[in-house]
Amino acid sequence: MKHMKNFTFQKPKKAKATRRFLVVEGIYMNTGTIAPLPRLIELRKKYKLRIFIDESISFGTLGSTGRGITEYFNIPVHEVDLISSSLEWSIASIGGFCAGSSFIVEHQRLSGLGYCFSASLPPLLASAAIRALEIMEKNPQMFADLKALCQTMHESLASINGFNLQGHPDSPVKHLFLARACKSRAEEKEKLTRIVDNVSIH
Repeated sequence: MKHMKNFTFQKPKKAKATRRFLVVEGIYMNTGTIAPLPRLIELRKKYKLRIFIDESISFGTLGSTGRGITEYFNIPVHEVDLISSSLEWSIASIGGFCAGSSFIVEHQRLSGLGYCFSASLPPLLASAAIRALEIMEKNPQMFADLKALCQTMHESLASINGFNLQGHPDSPVKHLFLARACKSRAEEKEKLTRIVDNVSIH
């Protein structure tokens, strides 16, 4: 975001004329961090950006009813131009969906080769996806429980000596790194095994 600010300050005329897209993940797979959506919305309004969010991990995990990062930050969904998500993570099916204004959705439907030449879901997997959504809708308490479990796990992992923890406490994705690099792969594996065994014993 700092790079974007610097670029637009340097070339304000070009910034106004250039169509810009801000594409982010709700929860970043490679870090476990949550996108700072309120700040991104500010940039959207200031620089006339279009925001696309990939909610493959955040859908079904964030928010009081699992609706994702917009619900998590209590931001109206119309503030985001396009939301996409895979059905393979929380829903345990295949395929995915895109949600946005009717204009954007129709444009994607007519212009997207992936949509035009793809097949529909098999009936079994379509039924599984529908059933998963019904469970999410009827049992919102599961998301409060998940949030509590994520926070507990975060605290537990952060207390392990020899590891550095990366990720947001509310995120179900956690990344652990050795605090000190090892000289060889064999030494690294031995150290990891020793740490895991020690944690398992306690």
